[in-house]
Amino acid sequence: MTSFFNKKSSKVPFLFLILLYSFLANGQDFQWARQIGDRGTDESTAIEVDQEGNSYVIGEFDSNSFDLNPTTTGSQIINNSFSQYSQISDIYLIKQNENGDFLWGKTFGDIKRDQYAYEIKIGNDGNIYLFLRIMYSITNSTFDSFTTIVKLAPNGNELSRIKIKNPDGFFTNGFDIDNQNNFIISGWFTNSKQIDFNNTSVNFQSNQLASFILKLDNTGNFLWQKTFEYPSLATSEIHAKSNGNIIAIQNGVEEGHLLIRILNIDSQNGSVVWEKKLTDQSATTFQLDRLQNIVIAGKNIYQGTADVDPSNNTVSVTSQNYILWLNSNGSFLDVKEYNVREYQDELDMNKIQSDVHNNIYVVGRFSGKIDADPSPNEFFIENPRGRTQYGDGFLIKFDSNRNFDNAFSLESDYRLVIKDLKVQNENIYLMGDFNSNCDLDPSIEVAPFSSLNGGIVLSTDGFIVKLGPCNSSKVVGLTNQSFCSDLNPTVSSISPNSSSVLWYDSAISTTPLSNTTLLSDNKKYYAARKNGNCPESTERLEITAHISSSPKEPMLLSPEFCLSENAKLSEINILGQNIKWYTNLTDLSSIPITTLLQNATTYYVSQTVNGCESGRSPIPVIVHNTAPPTTTSPQTFCIQQNTTLSTIVISGQNIKWYDALTNGNILPNTTALQNGITYYASQTINSCESKRIPILINIVNTTVPIGISPQTFCSSQNPTLATIIISGTAIRWYDNAINGNFLPSSTPLKDGITYYASQTENSCESPNRLALKIQLINTLPASNYEELLCDDLNDGKETVDLTAYNSNLISNTAGYLFAYYNTLSGAEKESAVNKIINTSKFSLNLGANIIYVRINSNTPCYAIAVLKLSVVAKPLILIPDIVPICENNTITINAGSATESFLWSTGATTPSITVANPGEYAVTVTKNYGTISCSSSKRFSVKKSTIATITSIKTLDWTDKNNVITVYVSGAGDFEYSIDGTHYQDSNEFQNLNSGAYTVFVRDKNGCGIVTDKVYLLMYPKFFTPNGDGYNDTWSIHFSDTEIGLTVQLFDRYGKLITVLNQNQTWDGTFNGLELPSTDYWFIVTRADGKEYKGHFTLKR
Repeated sequence: MTSFFNKKSSKVPFLFLILLYSFLANGQDFQWARQIGDRGTDESTAIEVDQEGNSYVIGEFDSNSFDLNPTTTGSQIINNSFSQYSQISDIYLIKQNENGDFLWGKTFGDIKRDQYAYEIKIGNDGNIYLFLRIMYSITNSTFDSFTTIVKLAPNGNELSRIKIKNPDGFFTNGFDIDNQNNFIISGWFTNSKQIDFNNTSVNFQSNQLASFILKLDNTGNFLWQKTFEYPSLATSEIHAKSNGNIIAIQNGVEEGHLLIRILNIDSQNGSVVWEKKLTDQSATTFQLDRLQNIVIAGKNIYQGTADVDPSNNTVSVTSQNYILWLNSNGSFLDVKEYNVREYQDELDMNKIQSDVHNNIYVVGRFSGKIDADPSPNEFFIENPRGRTQYGDGFLIKFDSNRNFDNAFSLESDYRLVIKDLKVQNENIYLMGDFNSNCDLDPSIEVAPFSSLNGGIVLSTDGFIVKLGPCNSSKVVGLTNQSFCSDLNPTVSSISPNSSSVLWYDSAISTTPLSNTTLLSDNKKYYAARKNGNCPESTERLEITAHISSSPKEPMLLSPEFCLSENAKLSEINILGQNIKWYTNLTDLSSIPITTLLQNATTYYVSQTVNGCESGRSPIPVIVHNTAPPTTTSPQTFCIQQNTTLSTIVISGQNIKWYDALTNGNILPNTTALQNGITYYASQTINSCESKRIPILINIVNTTVPIGISPQTFCSSQNPTLATIIISGTAIRWYDNAINGNFLPSSTPLKDGITYYASQTENSCESPNRLALKIQLINTLPASNYEELLCDDLNDGKETVDLTAYNSNLISNTAGYLFAYYNTLSGAEKESAVNKIINTSKFSLNLGANIIYVRINSNTPCYAIAVLKLSVVAKPLILIPDIVPICENNTITINAGSATESFLWSTGATTPSITVANPGEYAVTVTKNYGTISCSSSKRFSVKKSTIATITSIKTLDWTDKNNVITVYVSGAGDFEYSIDGTHYQDSNEFQNLNSGAYTVFVRDKNGCGIVTDKVYLLMYPKFFTPNGDGYNDTWSIHFSDTEIGLTVQLFDRYGKLITVLNQNQTWDGTFNGLELPSTDYWFIVTRADGKEYKGHFTLKR
């Protein structure tokens, strides 16, 4: 590296040193540099810097072992040596603070293959947004590529990840965020592409190469897409304007010429606001400055004359490279040309940025010797190794008036390129890649770095350089500064304290004090400013240090509070000044005095006197949390108890009662309890009242039991109170409605006596009693019953449940057993042979059905009742579902005899109606049986039936006995078919017929008429004998005379046409009057419809 760094020696041209010193003295000062990479190709892609000066760098790496920490003081190794792929590809993000200290790093590869980092942005919400292309594993053996937007918090936590599938032929290459943190993406595609299956409106349609701009909201919802089907056109870069609109630069080909297309896109819908073109040129990058002017780095492709004014005016450039300024409307402002002087000299402009003063910075790569000043003046930057295709990095600065300000280069002995930059807080952050050895300090000082591993392997590494502004002004600070003795103040305690401030013990001392030097009371100290390589300030700040004694910690006994008081720190009584509270001994921040106190928690308190804070005293706090009283809820009482709050069962001390869970009114213990009301109780211990608990009160007013009065019993059964049928719980019997004597359930019943019953529920006896009068008899009070039933299905039977009639036989069925018999004697004798078993589905026959029901009680008393169930027939309606009516005719429809009543859907009430029109009809027929009427209903359709119309007859003939006739008809009837007028069939096709003449009959099944037609099945003779004997002397097609338009062509065996016959002609075997020999002859029969039949026959002599 010795020869490489000779650029720092006296061999460097004196003019260059003067210019470079001028740049540093007036502009930037080298702060720090960091190298990113290991043994592979580890490249940096983009950089972003937040308001605090923290830098974020993304890039790609393929090293097996990659250190995310670019500093020399630590490491965070990513080990990819176990990857299943020989060629690793991964993405990194590194965050450093303003001093270049490593804060955190992350990687984003899924399968660590084919991963690309495109761009990084910081949104208005302070979050970081990465624009990546990541290959994701779909299954164990399949992968898919997705354009991925990763959203991170400043602490590195991933907040969201939006994935857009990259189908084949779909590429993204531009990304920005607007002022509402919406995403703008540009790219190009071939043919149609489906990227969102749920929103087809954003899918891309094209038959060729096309470019696109796509807008998504911050959660990934597609808002709109715009496609551009210009030939061979791709969107290279996009930027969101401050008003929300979008500027896009597209490089492409139109009518055989390269061009730059500049578009202003409406951010609301993607429409083009305006469009500008620059022909025979291409753009490498562009940026919007602080005034929203468009600054473009362009190339004159053909090295001739190019017009860089997109209006009708002409502004010509002849150099290969230029920087073009257009205003926010796309109108020409200015252009700066860069002419590469030698054939091998190169200049590539990679990025453009502006600062808060609207100065413009351009970075990139150059080779050879380049004049960085586009004015008539000269400012050369030169690669000391001469021309090379790899080159070095450069930065060129223009002031806000677009005048050249200065420039410098970063050099390598092989290759170095500056790919991106950011200007923040007057600092410049540069980012790029290099190979071999390089110097990242643009001044005459050296900041050496190397990507050589062991001095042999040449790898690619990324780098970050921070350049800060030179400031030689006097340090500003308080001239009198106070310190507390307990803190043992040192020089590092003096304000300001930073790496750019040096402290001395005299105004003329040249030896700075160490930060650990202890301060002395009332001593003076002096500060000077020293930024990196910038000169130290000549004027020094003088301060006097005053050290005061620190006060003692405040003291207090452990305070106690009730939980219900919601006590805060402010309620602790403590002696001291300017009290501060902390959660522990070391916390830097105090807690507010409104902090709620927690039980068994120690708080720490200090006091501050004369600006000095004391040590912290521990204050343990006790917060009594009195448990609520214990009880059960709900609690139940009887209405006759007349209970109060004092009656409620509850365990606790100093019980208080309330009518609400919080606040509310306190209630005296004498308060009468009410049904369904919730009361609230607390207890008080150590003067701390507990929270309240709810107790629901139920006041039971038990109702009387349920029973029927009077009740009849057989005297022979010796009934007691227990025999009475009654419904209730814990029944108690009395001889009077009020008071009276309690009667045991074994008390015998007496005829005509009324007994009184109560019931007890939830331990509460009903205050009222049920009166039941008793009747004693010698038999059961049963009676006969008869009923008529309609035969619903008119099938001569009906099924009933015999038990359903029990209540018709005896009024109170409770306590009785019912048995059903076919005969009276069987009921008397309880004969099993005559007993009906299936009583729930007993089948009744048409007519009277007599059932004998034996009713047994739990006494010797029983009764036999006759149950007569008569089944009567419902009217039978013999109308078919479909009733045909002939066209132009009427029909009479009869529903039954005149002994029944009728109701037709037409409104008629007669047994029959006359119908002339087809349609849907209904009739209900009712027969009255005295105590019951039975009805039947019928819905039917009257449909028109007509004489058939034969539309066509199709034949398959030319056989002796396998011919077919198919008849086609039209009409509304139901038809059948015949060829002899006697035997009819449903099918319209007749098969296996001999050739000959037939008559076809079509008959309406409803009797509306018959139609006929003639049909002939043609055939031909297989031979004929024209010998003049009068028999079989001519040949013709059988029945041909019946078919108009039929012709027959006859040919000999050589295909010669002999004659043509019409439908009525025959052939006699001659040709031109001469007899033809015996042999086979061929024919073609052509029918009127064009169909042909071919065959042959034999002439015999």
